[in-house]
Amino acid sequence: MALRRTRAVFDLCAGFVYSRVLQAAVRSNLLEVLAERGPRTVEELSNVLQLSQEATRKLLRATTALQLTAARGDDRYDLGRHGAALLGNPSLRSMLDHQDLLYRDLADPLKVLGGAPTSLRRYWSYDSGPQGPDPETAATYSSLMAESLAPLADDALETGVLRGARSLLDVGGGEGAFLERVHRSDPSIRLHLLERPAVAERARKRLAAAGVGPVDISTADARTDAYPGPVDAVSLVRVLHDHDDPEALAILRRARAALGDGGRLVVVEPMRGIRGTQCVSDVYFNLYLAALGQGRTRSLGELNRLFRAAGLAPGQRIRTLRPHFTQVVVTQPETSAGCEF
Repeated sequence: MALRRTRAVFDLCAGFVYSRVLQAAVRSNLLEVLAERGPRTVEELSNVLQLSQEATRKLLRATTALQLTAARGDDRYDLGRHGAALLGNPSLRSMLDHQDLLYRDLADPLKVLGGAPTSLRRYWSYDSGPQGPDPETAATYSSLMAESLAPLADDALETGVLRGARSLLDVGGGEGAFLERVHRSDPSIRLHLLERPAVAERARKRLAAAGVGPVDISTADARTDAYPGPVDAVSLVRVLHDHDDPEALAILRRARAALGDGGRLVVVEPMRGIRGTQCVSDVYFNLYLAALGQGRTRSLGELNRLFRAAGLAPGQRIRTLRPHFTQVVVTQPETSAGCEF
């Protein structure tokens, strides 16, 4: 027991170094090379990665210890089980693309928790003004969100949460990645998207290129403007946890007003209070949102308090395949006669 605890404490101390090894494996394309070409010698990998053999050997020793790669004899290496899992999860890889900003801010975590200005908040100035971000920021932010959304969308739709819905309004839906997957699962659902102007224009182009349509796209501020409706369903995919309670409540009230009789509100995002997921909700996203300067992960009880204040019934949490990153909660107007999800 003492040995296990010593190892666990060491892992806490060395976590930053582990993450840098992961970053090196991703940025060097080491994992892709091994996935495409199979086991390779240190010399072969050295030529591909454009590192000296000694530097390549050091990297491989580190990645093998973390099971990103696996040793195959004295001088050959292959893809490890964690490396294979990483390649199969684009959302995790997208997270790594902007980790440097987060790590820079967390060099002094107490300042971050105290509300000091951060690099992450300056970079993601997404909510600046009624028009939203400038086109360049919109492009960077929206592309990253679209790339990382796929697993959440798939997990949510596999629950059948939109079964029977004839129309859906996706609020803050970015470039339309969620609506694209909804269309694939049920082309009969009438699709609506609400976004800021700069992002809405990108959504039009993306959805048209993907052959998704027709989609009614409205440009508005989700916190202050009325939503189009009535619709059978409103989705908030990774929206509420990006906002503090007053803004989240404003969004919920407008979503409630957009729902027709028997309509449902679908919330998809990481949540607190789910057994076995605390490292994601209470460590990673907790500190990430602190560095972002707004928002927080919430438990079902905390969401229900917001639901009640917005005129919505207590939410029903639906099990998903990847509870660490995807929780689905469904609610409906308090006065609704009810419907089956």
